[in-house]
Amino acid sequence: MGLDLTQFDTVSLSESGVSMELRHPGTGEVLKQPSGETVSITLAGPDSERCRAQAHLAGKKRAEIFTSGRKTLSNEELDREEVEMLAAMTIGWQGVSLSADGADLPCTKENAAEVYRRFPAFRQQAQRFVDARANFMKASPQS
Repeated sequence: MGLDLTQFDTVSLSESGVSMELRHPGTGEVLKQPSGETVSITLAGPDSERCRAQAHLAGKKRAEIFTSGRKTLSNEELDREEVEMLAAMTIGWQGVSLSADGADLPCTKENAAEVYRRFPAFRQQAQRFVDARANFMKASPQS
């Protein structure tokens, strides 16, 4: 009897996305909205079509830069590439606000990029989450 490889499927959850709880950068506590609900971001995984499409765009931009004679990317370009990738992988969120009145910020690619640029700690949390393929595998059935 062979090993059932379907238990290692990361594509399904990468496509549908997985919710990541945002944590306080200093204490590590899960962030809560005034209503008590968790603040979260739903992220596509590294094996999603949207991730592959964004990687393809980044590759095209790099090729243009390198064919112009440059041999490296600047730190700013690398930073922008990372933000653009995470923004492309952001499917939705709950409880994210950039205003004192607490109004929810619509989840768009542009708004996601702004959040990741302005709040590096949250960008780092999102990057670590999508880097861990285990986050995009279904839990093993309990015996």
